[in-house]
Amino acid sequence: MQLRLARWHDAEQTFRNDLTINPRSAWALRGMSRALLGLGKKAEAAKIEHDMATAWPLADPQLRRVR
Repeated sequence: MQLRLARWHDAEQTFRNDLTINPRSAWALRGMSRALLGLGKKAEAAKIEHDMATAWPLADPQLRRVR
């Protein structure tokens, strides 16, 4: 919801918190990337997108279909 409302700072914090609990969560990485792009943090978003690309193959197959 925070991403839809363009609440980039709030979304970044939410996804950072989630990633401390679930560091390889492809969904959290995806959300973090979108939040960082919304904040104009392109270099940091690019690193997260790289991490996300390696996390998706490890994700639950049921969840991968949804993305």
